[in-house]
Amino acid sequence: MLNLEEMLTKFISVLETHFQNTKTVLKNQQVLIQGLKTQIGQLTKLFSERPQGSLPSDTESNPREKINAITFKMRKERRLQIKELDEWRTQKLRTPDKPKSSQDELNISTNQPQVGDKVLLDATDPRITTSEPNEEIPLTVLSIFPYGTIEVIHPKFGTFKVNNTCLKPYVDKVDSRDEECKLLAPS
Repeated sequence: MLNLEEMLTKFISVLETHFQNTKTVLKNQQVLIQGLKTQIGQLTKLFSERPQGSLPSDTESNPREKINAITFKMRKERRLQIKELDEWRTQKLRTPDKPKSSQDELNISTNQPQVGDKVLLDATDPRITTSEPNEEIPLTVLSIFPYGTIEVIHPKFGTFKVNNTCLKPYVDKVDSRDEECKLLAPS
């Protein structure tokens, strides 16, 4: 029976310790509850002193509301841009751009041959087959048409039209040597 008595004493001491711990925990919780009551009292005092309808300054904003506001602003700006473009288009329709005069007139530049000038074909033309290369046969310009078309006469084959990009100016070899000598001779 002694064993039973020891067990009972041990059980009672454990229960007393447990009750003591529970008592301490309850006291701590009562202190915490009293602190919370004090904080609630302070908050009610702050809210009662605040003007009605005002919110505290540290409220959290809703991210969805921010996104909606940004989207609304972007749509409004987009509509303004579209409206400006529409106005610009209608204004452009009222005042059309003048066509460039270079499109309507003949292209008369310093490099373009004039009527009566002698020119050479820049590359071989498969339509003209002779014993001499086409680059050595001078052609005479008969007339100039719009868009770079030039009518020339070939000494053997008659007249035909070519694009002025296929032509290069003809320089007489003898004249060019005389000019070189004149340029190099001292005066």
